[in-house]
Amino acid sequence: MDRQAHLAADEQVRHADEHVERVADPTDKRAKRVRFSRRGHAALLHGLGILREVEETLAAEVGRRRMRELHATLKLVIAALERR
Repeated sequence: MDRQAHLAADEQVRHADEHVERVADPTDKRAKRVRFSRRGHAALLHGLGILREVEETLAAEVGRRRMRELHATLKLVIAALERR
């Protein structure tokens, strides 16, 4: 990771400090790992529950086949963006 990317990531962690925590990297004493805090993990699970409800509502409206097609298309879009 270059210096600019490292600084940007560090800034994001500072703003998310109640949802993530830094811990020592056991394999590299210079590094820190970032992981969800208890509060962050709870927020993640809550958000996933809401996402599940939204997807179920949409599936009832447009059909499960179209939802599967949407997921497949979004995976392709994400892969294309990650190649940039």
